[in-house]
Amino acid sequence: MNNLLFVAFNRPDLTQKSLSQLLKLPWDNIDVYIDGPRNERDVPAVLATATAVRELTLELPNVHITERTENLGCRRNVSAAITSFFSKYQRGWVFEDDILIHDLEGFLALRKSWNLPGHLALYDIKVEDPNQPSSSNGHFPIWGWYLSHGTVPQFTNHSLGRVLIAAISQRGLLGGLRFGLVYLKTILGLLDTWDSLYTAWCLTNKIPCYTASQQTVTNIGFDERATHTKKAPKNQRILE
Repeated sequence: MNNLLFVAFNRPDLTQKSLSQLLKLPWDNIDVYIDGPRNERDVPAVLATATAVRELTLELPNVHITERTENLGCRRNVSAAITSFFSKYQRGWVFEDDILIHDLEGFLALRKSWNLPGHLALYDIKVEDPNQPSSSNGHFPIWGWYLSHGTVPQFTNHSLGRVLIAAISQRGLLGGLRFGLVYLKTILGLLDTWDSLYTAWCLTNKIPCYTASQQTVTNIGFDERATHTKKAPKNQRILE
């Protein structure tokens, strides 16, 4: 089955672009999570985002929209959304509001043919040649991704020691220690992010990771409204 998890917050323009493109494809189930406003200034943008989602999905079956009444933040909102989604469907595609499919035919072909268990990344800024497959080397890119696994991703109760051992074994000593620092900052609440917690789960459970050899998505969310990625990485592949 083709299941879609779409996560949004306060960028209705990006939601309109990315979700409308995704909805050009058929989906068996669509779950949308919209985080609540952080303050009064966020309210209009969050409401506009929710309106855009409802209008885009109005006539579609099997759409489940969760609008948070309070702001959970990046870590709690996305983690809870992923846990709920994979508890119901076991496999599916995950997109945030800033990830745009620019090659629908390429993505559809990949979706039809892909049947391997594990994490499939649609984009990885570390791949120098987008026409060549890559190894994850302990990295699990999340700019559009697919997961098929027998267990539900967990975002708590990862032993720091176990995470460090797994990270060093797959990323090397320096890379593993760097990841361990990011993970520690996240669990201490110094970083409001979810991807390091997901990566820790993947590392400690030895989840296979693949990167699509053909780039079908791009990140359109580099601006001041972004939680973390306000500027495009220097080595991002820019599509003409």
